[in-house]
Amino acid sequence: MMGGLGRIDGVVEALEMFRMMSRKGVRIDSISLSAVLSVCAKGGEYDEFGCYENGDRLLRNVVLGEQIHGLAFKLGFERDLYLSNSLLDMYAKNGIMKSAEMVFHTLGKPSVVSWNIMIAGYGQKGNSGKAIECFQRMQFSGFKPDAVTYINMLAACIKCGDVDTARQMFDNMSCPSVISWNAIISGYSQNENHREAIDLFREMQFQSVKPDRTTVTVILGSCAGMAFLEGGKQVHAALQKAALHTDNYVAGGLIGMYSKCGKIERAEHIFSSMPELDIVCWNSMIAGLTLNSLNREAFMLFKQMRQGRMLPTEFSYATVLSCCTKLSSLFQGRQVHSQIVKDGYESDVFVGTALVDMYCKCGDIDGARKHFDMMPVRNIVTWNEMIHGYAQNGYGDQAVHLYEDMIASGAKPDAVTFIAVLTACSHSGLVDLGFRIFNSMKSEHGIDPELDHYTCIIDCLSRAGHFHDAELLMEKMPYRDDPIVWEVVLSSCRVHGNVSLAQQAAEELFRLDPESSTPYVLLANIYSSLGRWNDVRVIRELMSEKQIVKDPGYSWTEHKEQDTCLFVG
Repeated sequence: MMGGLGRIDGVVEALEMFRMMSRKGVRIDSISLSAVLSVCAKGGEYDEFGCYENGDRLLRNVVLGEQIHGLAFKLGFERDLYLSNSLLDMYAKNGIMKSAEMVFHTLGKPSVVSWNIMIAGYGQKGNSGKAIECFQRMQFSGFKPDAVTYINMLAACIKCGDVDTARQMFDNMSCPSVISWNAIISGYSQNENHREAIDLFREMQFQSVKPDRTTVTVILGSCAGMAFLEGGKQVHAALQKAALHTDNYVAGGLIGMYSKCGKIERAEHIFSSMPELDIVCWNSMIAGLTLNSLNREAFMLFKQMRQGRMLPTEFSYATVLSCCTKLSSLFQGRQVHSQIVKDGYESDVFVGTALVDMYCKCGDIDGARKHFDMMPVRNIVTWNEMIHGYAQNGYGDQAVHLYEDMIASGAKPDAVTFIAVLTACSHSGLVDLGFRIFNSMKSEHGIDPELDHYTCIIDCLSRAGHFHDAELLMEKMPYRDDPIVWEVVLSSCRVHGNVSLAQQAAEELFRLDPESSTPYVLLANIYSSLGRWNDVRVIRELMSEKQIVKDPGYSWTEHKEQDTCLFVG
């Protein structure tokens, strides 16, 4: 009964059954204890940042598991291998590897199962080094790895992004199952090596291994990642032949593939033809509309989903908040925020980050910071969004202060963090501070500056009129022939009336990007601001001669809860 209840996630009922058994005086043996330990092994699941999704449940299960461990010792079952493996499994699945190691070291003679549990535990924690070490020790101790060993090693390496080692494990399997094929294909797909994933999918079929719903969904993701529409269509045709195209999980993959390949009508057709829709299909369709800049339609579909009494997930809310952001609709964003609070998702790190982004990009920087400060958990993306929000709204000092708070909190900045804080320094004229932060990237944080970082610091120097320093940096950097850098310089030359450098920058842009209207327009604006109308006429004639057309710009305003698009030529 305890085992059955545990398998259907009836954890509380299974534990109550164990208490009832004890109260009734039924003799407790090692099988009883193993059954209740298997229930305690159903701990929280790890998210992609290595945090447990359900911390309260984890704590409860670990405490109960430790109590069972004490009872097993008291009853003299500490040397029972079956029970010891159950203890190992409970600690490993709850991520308590130190306790698992302690149990493992007390085993007189571990079995292959014992080694497999330890490898799986290290893999779940994302520690592929420990998993590989355990795998090697297992072989050194005279144990032959079985299919489960290789699957656990495969999962451990893929979780850590070590696809090369995972491939070695896969190639060592004499007859890999569909689970193993799925694992290695997913590993390549997650690391954006989509070509290798598709090649393995073909090889899998040559080996007469029948793909399942997981396989085809992963491959559809790889086809989408490569914009390989023809391959996606072939998979779709095979799915129709196998009558799998109506499976909700597979349909979500098809909707995502067609959306990412720009065929939103095909995605909508699949969505509307489904006999029954689950949350995965709704989320895929909403995300697909957003991806194709159909944000109003995505927002309306979200409302339709709610009216159909389908409960949104964290992904649903994060996606619809991005719609509000792209529509610059603070009114709708606040409505969604209220619903998020009502549904209890405000503490979710992904939803919280999307809220920070929405408030920042809709101009409510105080609302963004208020929510940021209330978040119980923040990841690197959350910090980056808030720093960038300050930068984009002209609060350079606050952006730098928040960057310093981030460093002080122990969070490790990434390349995006430095783009955000350098942008803040550029927009607020914090030249010396920006240069110091730029120089600290490599020396203090081990991050090599890329094009965007050089662009930010050159923009910072040029805006402040430090053209000599900007030119010196441009001579040393590896991205001198990138048009964006010269556009930044040309734009700043207009502000400071530096005609000679402006002409040099324009000439570089004419050479690097002949079809772009930007250098012509910026140079003409510099001449017009100085009253050099003959030079303006020459530029316009040159544009006409080369058939260069300026792209129209537009702005977006929200008036009385209605969105209005104002096009400006």
